[in-house]
Amino acid sequence: MNRDLWKKADWIFLALTLGLALMGFILSFSTGQGLTDNLVLKTGIYIALGMLGLFFIASIDYNKYKEIEKPLYFIMILILVLVLIFGKEIYGAKNWIYIGPFSIQPSEFSKIFFILVYANYLTRHYENDGSFKNIFSALLYAVPPLILILLEPDMGTTLVFIAIIFGMLFSSTYNKKYLAIIFFGALGIIVLWIFLHLTIGLPIPLDEYQIQRFTVFLNPYKDGQNGLGAGYNIIQATIAVGSGGLSGKGFLNGTQVNLLPVKESDFAFSVVGEEFGFIGSLVLIIVFFLFLLKALKIAHECLDHYGYLVTIGFISMFLFHIVENIGMNLSLMPVTGIPLPFISAAGSNLLVSFIACGIILNISMQRTKVIF
Repeated sequence: MNRDLWKKADWIFLALTLGLALMGFILSFSTGQGLTDNLVLKTGIYIALGMLGLFFIASIDYNKYKEIEKPLYFIMILILVLVLIFGKEIYGAKNWIYIGPFSIQPSEFSKIFFILVYANYLTRHYENDGSFKNIFSALLYAVPPLILILLEPDMGTTLVFIAIIFGMLFSSTYNKKYLAIIFFGALGIIVLWIFLHLTIGLPIPLDEYQIQRFTVFLNPYKDGQNGLGAGYNIIQATIAVGSGGLSGKGFLNGTQVNLLPVKESDFAFSVVGEEFGFIGSLVLIIVFFLFLLKALKIAHECLDHYGYLVTIGFISMFLFHIVENIGMNLSLMPVTGIPLPFISAAGSNLLVSFIACGIILNISMQRTKVIF
């Protein structure tokens, strides 16, 4: 490992990354049942593997990924096809592959591959005329993985992909006005479609439970079961956050979150709110803010457009996860099953987060020229 290379690394970014992972491990004691609980042990193993992965990935020149765009794209498509064939169906979605006691979510790892290949595609088309045709071509490049993820179906990851795509497009050289028209136009059509489905029964290619999950946050008590159906988790999560008050009930003293069936993943922020209160929640949000701010600084100090777009892609991924997860815990966003990076007990997402940070760390090492 090149010591001169590591001297140029952004150590504050690394410290923030490891700090978030430590917070997640501490929280696993609350969402699990103590030191010997499988959840705590699994979280510890995933963090150890993730840290090894981070330091290994950080030692690889990120420019090498440009040379293998086609193989990476093929691998991304392959793993998404394999999960459709061999994946285990849970809650109506086939997006997990089980290997012994461990589970892998291929769509999580596809985010890494996609960001690396999409950044290279946009870099190769750096000098474009900003026309609708070029924007359409860039969007078409992203269609295959989106379709495969929709077939699982995994609406949460689909939304993450959309956030990544438009985050990278807006940060590239494409016409911002055209991109805004496409983005907000598509968003308006989707909202109108759902509204017409709910009011006049206009057919929509989604299951009713999916539609209800996307709309019930507006009024969780109107879920057809007076808050005991699709709105139950949102209600219990907001009560848990509110019950923590200013300083919380104390570590391991949460009670309200025990009513949540997925407190260790989707609703981990509720555990933070109840046990550590408004102050603890604010501290976590501030750490996330500093983490993203540092990543953004690395992006803007990058020497080339490719590294800049890769970092922006990962920032878009993290930002959407953070806003969506915290938002759904506060009944401000739909429940999509998206974990909170480093905090939720989600093994695949945790490994992906470490890998993403490893790549960002390598980019930070090359803000001045380095010989590998």
